[in-house]
Amino acid sequence: MRAAALACCLLASLAAVALGAAVPAWSDSVQHEYDQLVAEAGRERWQRQHGAQPGEAELRLATLSAALLTRLKEQPHNWETVQRRLQLQRNAATMNLGKVELDGMLSVDGELRQQKVYDALREYLTAQGAMATALGMESASQLWWAPFTTGSGEARSELQTLWSRTAPLVSGLLEHLRSLPAPAGGSVTDLVYACAARDDCAELVKLALPYPDVANVVSDLLREKELSTEQLARLSEQFLGLLGLPAAPARFWANSEFRAAAADCSSYVDADRMRLCADTNAQGLRSALSLMTSAEYLRTAAAGQPAPFHTAPFPGFERAVSECVSLLALQPSVVQQLLYGYRSDEASSKARLAVVSLYLARGGRSAGQADARCHGDIGCQQAANAVMEAAVTQLLPISYHAASLRWLEALEAAPATDADATWRTEMSSALGAPAAAATPSQLDKHFYDAGRHIARVLAGVAGFQLHAAACPEGTAQCLPDGAEAAGALISRVMAAGSSLPWDRLLQETTGRAPSAEPLITFFQPLRRLTGEQPRLLRTLELEDDQTPGGFAPAAPVVPVRRQAPTAATACGNVPVDQKTPEEKALCLWNDEFDVFRQNETDAEWEFGLDLNATENLDNLVKYQKAFLQRRNEARSSLGDNPDKWINDSSSTDEAKLWGELFILSEKDLGAANDDTLEQLLQSTAGLLKAYVGVSVCPFDKQSCDDAEKLTIWDLQTVMAAGSMEEEEAQYYWRQYRAAAKTDLHSTFSDYIARGRDAASQAGLQHYGQFWLEPYGYGSTNETLLEELADTWADLDELYRSLHTVVRHQLNQAGLSSATGKQPLPSHLLGDMFAADWRNIYNDTKPFDNYTVDITDKLEEQSYDIVKIQTDAAEYLKKLGLVDDLMNTECFGDSNWVECEKGQDCDALAWTSGVDDCIKIRVTPEITMDNYERVHAKSAELAYYLQYRSLDPEYRTAANPAFTEAVAGAVSLSVLSPSNLESKSLLPVPMAQVDGLYDIDFLYRRALQHLAPLPFNYVTNKWLWELFGNSLDRWEHRWWELREDIQGVRPSESRSADDLDMLAVPDLARDRPAFQRYMSTVLQFQLFEKACVDAGQFEIDKAEEKPLYRCSLDSSAAAGLKDLMAAGNTQRWKALLKQYTVNGTLSSISMVRYFAPLHTHLQRVIESNNLETTWESDLVDYWDEEVDNTVPIVVGVVLGVLVLIVVIAYFVSRVRRNKEE
Repeated sequence: MRAAALACCLLASLAAVALGAAVPAWSDSVQHEYDQLVAEAGRERWQRQHGAQPGEAELRLATLSAALLTRLKEQPHNWETVQRRLQLQRNAATMNLGKVELDGMLSVDGELRQQKVYDALREYLTAQGAMATALGMESASQLWWAPFTTGSGEARSELQTLWSRTAPLVSGLLEHLRSLPAPAGGSVTDLVYACAARDDCAELVKLALPYPDVANVVSDLLREKELSTEQLARLSEQFLGLLGLPAAPARFWANSEFRAAAADCSSYVDADRMRLCADTNAQGLRSALSLMTSAEYLRTAAAGQPAPFHTAPFPGFERAVSECVSLLALQPSVVQQLLYGYRSDEASSKARLAVVSLYLARGGRSAGQADARCHGDIGCQQAANAVMEAAVTQLLPISYHAASLRWLEALEAAPATDADATWRTEMSSALGAPAAAATPSQLDKHFYDAGRHIARVLAGVAGFQLHAAACPEGTAQCLPDGAEAAGALISRVMAAGSSLPWDRLLQETTGRAPSAEPLITFFQPLRRLTGEQPRLLRTLELEDDQTPGGFAPAAPVVPVRRQAPTAATACGNVPVDQKTPEEKALCLWNDEFDVFRQNETDAEWEFGLDLNATENLDNLVKYQKAFLQRRNEARSSLGDNPDKWINDSSSTDEAKLWGELFILSEKDLGAANDDTLEQLLQSTAGLLKAYVGVSVCPFDKQSCDDAEKLTIWDLQTVMAAGSMEEEEAQYYWRQYRAAAKTDLHSTFSDYIARGRDAASQAGLQHYGQFWLEPYGYGSTNETLLEELADTWADLDELYRSLHTVVRHQLNQAGLSSATGKQPLPSHLLGDMFAADWRNIYNDTKPFDNYTVDITDKLEEQSYDIVKIQTDAAEYLKKLGLVDDLMNTECFGDSNWVECEKGQDCDALAWTSGVDDCIKIRVTPEITMDNYERVHAKSAELAYYLQYRSLDPEYRTAANPAFTEAVAGAVSLSVLSPSNLESKSLLPVPMAQVDGLYDIDFLYRRALQHLAPLPFNYVTNKWLWELFGNSLDRWEHRWWELREDIQGVRPSESRSADDLDMLAVPDLARDRPAFQRYMSTVLQFQLFEKACVDAGQFEIDKAEEKPLYRCSLDSSAAAGLKDLMAAGNTQRWKALLKQYTVNGTLSSISMVRYFAPLHTHLQRVIESNNLETTWESDLVDYWDEEVDNTVPIVVGVVLGVLVLIVVIAYFVSRVRRNKEE
């Protein structure tokens, strides 16, 4: 039967070739038919399992290919003709059913005796020879080598040279492997053959590792993240993105399959799909990288080359590129970057970052006992394991395939040769010992495929040559500094397709002919495993000395690519031709939103990294303007009658559509004309740039260079450290305000003028009303101010009590002479703006023998910023708000940076507004405040992820204050005693957490949350007067309001020439101060409701279960999660009715939270007979001499008028006298 099948196959092949004369030469129609058959055959190969017969399309393609071969004789002899011929030969070979039948026979274990296997192989080689003859070739060997044609035509000699250079390295490896103890129930030889022939290397690697207890770091990192098979593929694509390669199209992911590794699962890839069978370990990631790289290779070649060159230079050359990519990617530091993120060591204009050694920081590895090779150096140990694993998995297969090829060539040349003896001789020579297996088929189902053997050897060696060219300074130094160059080299190789012979392609891209030297150089550390200088193993990875909790070498940020967003489709149910113009406008805007929004948010992130870069500022203005104008264009399509906006009245989407249109109708800056908008955006960006640039000389070096000056973040850090003398505090207070006035005055004045123009052009009364639109206040501001006034009225008594006690404590500590009814000196409140008073906690806390500050605990437990971030992610997962924050898209591009000049270092939770791409920016101080800050910013990101999938106009918080309010509600629970105890961060034993501790805790909370409220209230009130053109005396009114409402005075005399309000961050950031005020009030309301719902707080039993002791869990946070997921689909006041106890904006929740503190403060006030009011003493700090301009002018004018009257009187008398 088998012989008959082979004969039929051969006859069919010859007939197909004979029919070639009837087939037309290449034309568009022939090309189209050929391409269709190629696609169909690809789908059949995707569907069929190992050993199955070729499908109908494959056989038809084989027939057409064989026939078309004869036509190529009429074509000019050039490289295109050669490539076309090779493609047709590959297709025509499908008709050789002898190979397919052999597959089927060998799949039945135990049923074939040794001789039958070799008999079948000889018949197969005979059929191959017949096919070669039919195609005009001399032998089957020539058929095998044809696809590997080189520029010189000497592919076989190239391989022989490469192998001869590699063989000694393999021999040394095999000698080392044979010296290892045999595994239980097996032999080292069996493991060597399994690895070499089947790529089944796991057991051999495990046995060969010089440090088996220091396991594969990459595998551990992947398992720690519990990545699925698809996530391995996504991670691979992310790495390809680091190299600058494009993302796979959506259809690729839709068509692909992802499974765990199994015997019945066979990986497959083409340009349009892949089947990945892999486990979550380093080998699984290697497989994913290989398939993703191969798919990209096929797409890139097809995009840049004519049809004949759409493949690699030879079948399997993709493996060389894949191996190069794997060598780049499978470094612990690189995988660590992809999974976790970065930390700053050297924040510069290039934003160089150092990798966070999360793996070590978590205690996953320790150096252990010293050893002869690495002397306990964990970096050396990991590198030793890495080089051994690479050697086993790469060198042994190369040796096996070279030996298998020699054997097949010997058997094809002399069929009577003893096949078994020859095979064992070749294997013994290549792998150091004869195989115990009875036949080659038991080791390798494809042992007969000579082309596969050739490709594995050539591609294996070429992969290291490409890697050496991509990383000329070595692997450890390659990424991410060299990512762009490495990616460019890989892209050139891919784009060439098969337009060049493979040897010429290597010559042109790597600068050298095919060579085994890069492979030998790469594995040079193998020779040192037992030598005297094992530390040189560090050439592969982890070059600096590294200890648990340490950091890896510095490396610059490489942008993380993400998938292009998908368009929104929320357009109702009625047909397009029946939609209203408003519905059509909404649909179009929803489709275009993502592109405009992504450009804008990306530009905002880059601007924050380097505000001095002109390109960053220009891009920010460009993309902000584009977004606002396109949104305004959509808004302009809406009529004035909301009742006629939608026609989809029968649709369940009716309310949703109307809501989106209503939000779209709100005015923003896009309503201004083009010139005004451009100038305003330039002003807002310029204002922030100027604010970030404000700096002063240190107190101890008051004449200094610009590089020595301190920015606002430097100053805040100095203040946070405490122990600042009054003279120094006053110096910084004075100098910073003087610098802010110099740097900001002109830009701020322009900002105010342009804002007035924009408001006028939009039909609004003043600029501040743009800020009101998202809150639903329309074109009036009285309602907002009334609501803020109501909330402040409820807090005023509590604040005055706090103010009084702080004044008393500062006086008792000898830090202030403010007594009686005097306002507080603003330079002594621990904050440049006298807003947040946390930095005076240690100097004013109620009880000296208590502290609630966990900073010391953080340091004791060796916290770094990564561990803080990890705690935050785990806490959010515990609350059920986000599963794995640190594994979300783009999070690895976050910025944990030491603040540098030219960078915006305010903490930021950045979201793309489009997809799951999120980042965090926070400075890496290890303090209690930063611990809470990271949790809060992480909660803001969780909020976004909850509403991320909503339609564009709903894809935001219920109002801008809700973002910080929800995050604040979460952070109020972070420092609860029970949560801190779970992290071993509670500063006192739980048994000592009593009423005194609670008062100390609440006191610090009040300095943090209550003290800033009047400052924000004053700022908003001052701004509103400025916007409304009712403010003439800027400086005087500023301090008048601050003394009246906040009880704070200037540090020294002021005059109309001063402009202290310009130093306020909200003004410089074009951000309404009422937003921060409102978010603070709201966070306590949301927290209170969550605690009530969880049964952790009852208003009537506040003493038994105080609100501040509440610690959120998943049940308590369920309501918050629902609120987050609602995004902007409901009006914020409606949400307050559902998610707050009071049902409206109210500060009563804050009053209840701080009730025990208020009682304590009142006791202190009564016992010390303290005044709870303050009287303005601005007159004592106001320089009237400078500000006498107006009275003097008025006096002069009045004097002139009097003089005129007197003169007129005398003139009149003279005239009357003359008349008489």
